[in-house]
Amino acid sequence: MLLRRRTSLGTVANFDWADDWVFDDPRFRLADGPDQVLLAFLAQMAHPLVQPDTEQAVRLVTQLNRLLGPDGWELRTSGFVSGGPSTRQGAPRAGLDA
Repeated sequence: MLLRRRTSLGTVANFDWADDWVFDDPRFRLADGPDQVLLAFLAQMAHPLVQPDTEQAVRLVTQLNRLLGPDGWELRTSGFVSGGPSTRQGAPRAGLDA
């Protein structure tokens, strides 16, 4: 079954998946993969095609950066797509082990 269809069944139609299921699903490697996998996923959450409301996308990136900052990571604007900011993962800040 396609992931999109199974996700819809598990989260919308049947409500049998937790809201945070994606973080534990081994196909995505978000919980136990390299930092870059999680950072790329978080950056996509604010992409204009996923979050077309620019103000909401900026708020999301700000909130994520508050959480990522103590570990030395941040999301940065890398350009614009469809009139909204496109975000990418930033390198760890100097002086912090990430």
